[in-house]
Amino acid sequence: MTSSGLTAIGVVKKYKHFQLGPIDLHLEPGSATGLLGANGAGKTTLLNCLAGQMRPDGGEIRWMGEEISLKNWRVRDHIGFVTEYPSLYENLTARDHLLFVSNIFSNWDHEFAATWLERFQLPPGQKIREYSKGMKVKLSILIAISHRADLLLLDEPTSGLDPDTRFEIQGHLRELVASKDVCLLLSSHLFEDIENAAADVKIISGGKIIHEFPLEDLDDYVYAESSGLEDPLDSDTMEHPDLIPVFTWRKGSGNCLLFRKGDAPQLKDSKRFTGLRKARLEDIYFGTQAAQQKINKK
Repeated sequence: MTSSGLTAIGVVKKYKHFQLGPIDLHLEPGSATGLLGANGAGKTTLLNCLAGQMRPDGGEIRWMGEEISLKNWRVRDHIGFVTEYPSLYENLTARDHLLFVSNIFSNWDHEFAATWLERFQLPPGQKIREYSKGMKVKLSILIAISHRADLLLLDEPTSGLDPDTRFEIQGHLRELVASKDVCLLLSSHLFEDIENAAADVKIISGGKIIHEFPLEDLDDYVYAESSGLEDPLDSDTMEHPDLIPVFTWRKGSGNCLLFRKGDAPQLKDSKRFTGLRKARLEDIYFGTQAAQQKINKK
């Protein structure tokens, strides 16, 4: 077993009507990974297990070779965890709240916290209950990074925020990762968040990771649409039988298809396909979801 980064092996968490896992993953120090999935896919359960907030029913989770668990405060001191609904003492000012939590962590960096308080433009003397939702999220991220955590787990942090605040937070996350001091796992159902803050993507559905790839691989695919094909995989109905899509999924009365980049010349020559463009993250997502549904039906 590697002693570097975050490692999860065979992680399972069981509920009455849902099971997470088994999940295997490995994240290197200084990496930025997006966990993309629909509501109820298992993102929050997985992050709670990875953060040591929840005990899995099977498997093991380690950070830099040391087991992450509810009782291991030494390793949890290295973890920054931000949930969709931050738990803050809203009757305190931001300054007093930071002073309070600084006593919890052994590696709290007061100078670092003050710098990011100013960078996030958070009024230190204002009570947290008067903060907007976006300000509360930024304060939660500040707390997560100010004890110099080198593993940052974010669970839907920008959900419900306005575009300007989301864009600002995405930029700050890129800056943190660029420092090479933070391993980031960002859970979201928003494609833009993942595209702007992560380099690698893991797609989760039904409690399992069904696909993973580096974002730069999007350059290897071409998106196309077809309205006249009953079954886009039926080569007998295609003008070019050698054009085999990597993924297909339905959109309204038509089909969406994802091809390899090398198929682009034939796609342009064909009258069957329209809407040709470079692939986007959403295309990989919907394509893998459709493929998984076909597997589940078998």
